[in-house]
Amino acid sequence: MAETNVGRAPIIFLVIAALVVGLFALAFLISTLLSLPFSLGLPIEVRLVGSAVVLVGLAMIGWVFRCRKPTNVMVSTYVTFMKLFGGIPVAEKAGRTEPLVVGGPQKYVRNPLYFGIVVMVLGWAVLTGYSFVFIATVALFFGSALS
Repeated sequence: MAETNVGRAPIIFLVIAALVVGLFALAFLISTLLSLPFSLGLPIEVRLVGSAVVLVGLAMIGWVFRCRKPTNVMVSTYVTFMKLFGGIPVAEKAGRTEPLVVGGPQKYVRNPLYFGIVVMVLGWAVLTGYSFVFIATVALFFGSALS
């Protein structure tokens, strides 16, 4: 792991926060332009399932941090975003010397952090019943599938 990336890695969380705010703002704009109802009026039973899905997503994210050091996750996320913003293929080697993780959630899911986030946002969409959150969830799913 390159030491220079460790110092810059926390910046990625500000970038991610800005991207998430932008994604939800764009999803809200799209739902408004399409004249979708703000609330889908989901029954309480369905919304309770949404809260369980949020907890599943949070559990996956917690499992990731239990199996990997937060610093390694931050650096890995930082390097991935720098590749995306720099137009470098994500599969390209970045010169890091981090061992391949094949245990924990990585044994079952290629990128469990992205998976946990998408599942959590899907649960949030069902829990709130807001149309723009469903749109943001679909965009987030396809965005994470491409990276």
